[in-house]
Formats: sequence, C-alpha cells, structure tokens
Amino acid sequence: MNILRRERRKRERIPVAILFVGTLCLFYPIINYLQFVYYFELNVKEFSLLMGRLNLIQKILLVFPVFSGIGLLTVRSWGILLFCTNALLLIIFNMYAIVNYPIQKNWMSLVEVILVTTFSLYILRKDIYIPFGKFSKRGFRYAKRKIIPRKLEIVSKDKKWELETLDLSQRGFRVKIPNCSLGKNSEVLVRIEMNNRKYEVKAGVVRIANPIVGIAFREMPKELRNLLNKELRK
Repeated sequence: MNILRRERRKRERIPVAILFVGTLCLFYPIINYLQFVYYFELNVKEFSLLMGRLNLIQKILLVFPVFSGIGLLTVRSWGILLFCTNALLLIIFNMYAIVNYPIQKNWMSLVEVILVTTFSLYILRKDIYIPFGKFSKRGFRYAKRKIIPRKLEIVSKDKKWELETLDLSQRGFRVKIPNCSLGKNSEVLVRIEMNNRKYEVKAGVVRIANPIVGIAFREMPKELRNLLNKELRK
C-alpha cells in the first residue's frame, strides 16, 4: 500500500518549472518591496514611510504576484492568467513611468520585468499545457501531434481495450473511450506495434474529455522512440 501511495504522489507531483515560477511569485512582493526602497532611496525598515509614498496601483502591483503564485502552485487555470496579467500590468506601468520620468531606474525595471516574464514563460511552455490547455494540435508537454491511426491495446488493472489512435505524438496519443472508467493519473500498459514488432509501454491518463482520452507515455524503449520519431517526420 505504501508503494502504491508513493507511486501516486510521484505521478501527481507538480512539475519543477511550475514549482519554481510559482514559488518565485510568492517571494516577488519582497523583491518589489526592495525595488521600491531603492527607487525612493529609503531604508528597508521604513515600511510605513514607503507605504505612504506608494499610490494605489503600486500597492496592488506589490502584492499581486502572490495570487498568481498560489494559482500556479495549485495548478489552477487562473494561475497562468493572473501571471500574464501581472506581467502585462507591470510592463504598462513601467512604460508609463518611463514616459513621465525617463530615468535609468525605470528603464532597469522595465528590462527586468520583460526578462523575468520571458524566462518564466519559456521554462513553463511545456508544463502549463496539460493543466491549463485544451485538446488541439499540441499534446502532452506541448509535443506536436500528427494524425496517425495506429491500432493498439490499452490494459488497466481490470479491463482491456483494443483501440485505434486518433493522433500520435512523441509524448503520447489520444483515443476515443466513451464513458471511460479510468481516472486521471491512472496507470495503464500500452501494447503497440511498430515495424512488425510489438512493444509494451507504461503510460498514464493525463486528460479526459468524454469520449476523448489523452494518454502519455511514461517509459518508452529507445528503439520505439526512434521508430516513432521517424514515423512523425514522414
């Protein structure tokens, strides 16, 4: 039982990129506070004096990242939305500040926001798709899908399906299973034939939108990966 619980936790753990950016957002108010202290040339301990100098918009921007951090760490769709909204507001605010006060500090703040946002979205690009995206031309971890009908078997603890893929990617595939009895994160065994040879691959359910089920490969032999890559390049 302990092994099963550990395996379940392992499958449901938050991706490192989301964990990193979400945690960074939680600490960003401290970074913003230090930036305001530097901007107004105050002492770090002069909290009340600093709050008196900030306008309402600046106070909102000071704490806004906390909410996007909570959303990201709890893998909510509004988390990435708040993150992008916060970044856009900061860019607009800094550009407004530059127009009125074109000093070096304001330029540095704008460059910092753009660099941090670009870096964060870059490392998040593969991991945000499954929790926040929908079925489309991209699949698990943002891998490109290709419409390749491929017969395969999906075996769970108490049931077996003989199906044909709707599409296929390097990371997984979609199949049609009306009223699927599998739950999200359920582990299955996939038997697939490539080049007249049958392969068994451990996989897991990552998305269910009845009747479409998205399944991601978890352990794939190198030989099968190479054959799949070759098939996708055709």
